[in-house]
Amino acid sequence: TIQRYLGAGYLAIPFYSAPIVWASLYFFLSLLGGRVAQGLAVLAFIVVFRLASVVVVNLFFAKDRGMWRYLWLLPILEILTVALWLEGYANPYVVWRGKRYRVLADATVRPVR
Repeated sequence: TIQRYLGAGYLAIPFYSAPIVWASLYFFLSLLGGRVAQGLAVLAFIVVFRLASVVVVNLFFAKDRGMWRYLWLLPILEILTVALWLEGYANPYVVWRGKRYRVLADATVRPVR
């Protein structure tokens, strides 16, 4: 439903919601190109900035004391975000409470029999 609702904006989701994934890809490509220091610097900057932004949001808004022990899972969350985005892009169906629905172009759903 998000894909239908956002339209072309849906294509931008992985670019702004998974910076660690893109920095990791850049690091891998920099390894192949012989620029290890540059790739590592970009990856380190992105990871530190992403973690810092999560910490700041938690300190000032969410104030969840239990979040700290799960902070290391952030890169895994981003990988799963990209995987779910790909699955959502390729699959026009959703399952809700055990029933399968097809998402139509106008962002409404119809039951599939």
